[in-house]
Amino acid sequence: MRTTIDAVRAWARARTDGTAVVACVCLLLVLAHGSATLLTAFTARAGLAVVPSALGVPFALPGLRATPLGATPWSWQLCEDFAALLLVAVAAARMRRHLRR
Repeated sequence: MRTTIDAVRAWARARTDGTAVVACVCLLLVLAHGSATLLTAFTARAGLAVVPSALGVPFALPGLRATPLGATPWSWQLCEDFAALLLVAVAAARMRRHLRR
């Protein structure tokens, strides 16, 4: 009986660890995409990456930053921050669901 309980606890710990890893990786990605240094370096070296932005479509993941970039309004910044946090939450929820099965 003891081994069954230990196995269930180990499985629950692995599920939590996997979910936390996915959430942290996604959070690091959206923080990196929110960095002005990375953004300007990427668009300077890959000029075709800004073509979707000219059409109003984002070219990468949403960036998580504290202040608006350039002349973008606060409403745009809040929407982008919400999208970044939603991405992290959905990725963690999908990983949790996947590990539950």
